[in-house]
Amino acid sequence: MSRFQYYYDHVLRYEIAIKYNLSNSYDIPRIEAVHFHLTSKSVLQEGKSIFTAMLALEMVSRQKAALVKAKHSISSYRLRKGALIACHVTLRHPLAVYTALEYLSTSVLPKQDGEVPHVDMQGNVSFGITDCFAYKELEEEYDKFCKWLTGLQVTVTMSSGLPEAKKALVRALQLPSFQN
Repeated sequence: MSRFQYYYDHVLRYEIAIKYNLSNSYDIPRIEAVHFHLTSKSVLQEGKSIFTAMLALEMVSRQKAALVKAKHSISSYRLRKGALIACHVTLRHPLAVYTALEYLSTSVLPKQDGEVPHVDMQGNVSFGITDCFAYKELEEEYDKFCKWLTGLQVTVTMSSGLPEAKKALVRALQLPSFQN
């Protein structure tokens, strides 16, 4: 069991339920999934670099990455229908989710600039990691990824619940939103 998962299960759930007077346990927000999405300009120009992106994403998430193909052709971007344009991973198992979040908030995010994250209407938090080499797995293999590995988008999906309770959950897990 991850340290973050233990903290959520044994401390944070009860604090949120008491603070916001939630009588039903399903009203307490929980993190359902973490999505990693990686793409770059060089992927559009040189199609073979998508496999390097896949390798980098698999090293970061420890799961098999899925490829994303273009649905339509866009001539201004020189994009053909069916061309490989990105790769992504979705972590849903609680152990994988909390382990990824723990590593993000303790090792990767302290090395990042203070980018303002995007929060959608459901309270899901999306932010970008500009320096992917903050992950020690990628830093050790710098020579394989140094040419183009520029950005990684991370989205944390939460279950339904009060928006204030979601903010408290994100603050407690030290994600880069609602820090003020």
